[in-house]
Amino acid sequence: MLWSAAVANMPFDHSSATAVTGWLQSFTTLLMLIVVWMTFVGLLMRFVWTPALSDTALPFIVGILQFAVIEAATPNRFGFWLIGLGVLSLVMAFLTQRYFKLARLNPQNAEFFELVTPATWRDFLPSFVLATYAITAGAAVLAFSVTAWALTLIILPIIAGFAYYIYDQNRFWVMSIPSSRKKANDPNNRTEES
Repeated sequence: MLWSAAVANMPFDHSSATAVTGWLQSFTTLLMLIVVWMTFVGLLMRFVWTPALSDTALPFIVGILQFAVIEAATPNRFGFWLIGLGVLSLVMAFLTQRYFKLARLNPQNAEFFELVTPATWRDFLPSFVLATYAITAGAAVLAFSVTAWALTLIILPIIAGFAYYIYDQNRFWVMSIPSSRKKANDPNNRTEES
């Protein structure tokens, strides 16, 4: 769906600022899909919690938001696309916190949470910064005439934000593997990467 929407709505067949923006927009949308997938898969594979009815509805809402972002992924709807990414970032921060709180209550997850302190507002700062940036930039794009090269520059911090999310997901994944925690806490374990 992402690829067919991208091909149908973007001028990929020539080299221009609009084409570069379109390619970066498609790449960023793909990163968004990867981040959401990594978040849900990581939570579901690592933790156990007692599900509530909202546990079936909330991922469905995230899916609807993803479809909206994909639909808006064209240079002529760039502002709406940015706002969608910002809203999705906020929703994912809320969901991640909610699921971590539920998982912390289950004794089967105690081994992980004995090493991890409860989240504070600082833990959500990257999500809030990315969301604020995307929503503000989206509103500015809708309010003002912006060149295609400016749109390209606007995308770069969002790509960096999603790259950080992927790094952060990997960091939590490694922390959830018992053998990795023991190695990370062992002062005699000084391995160097080649």
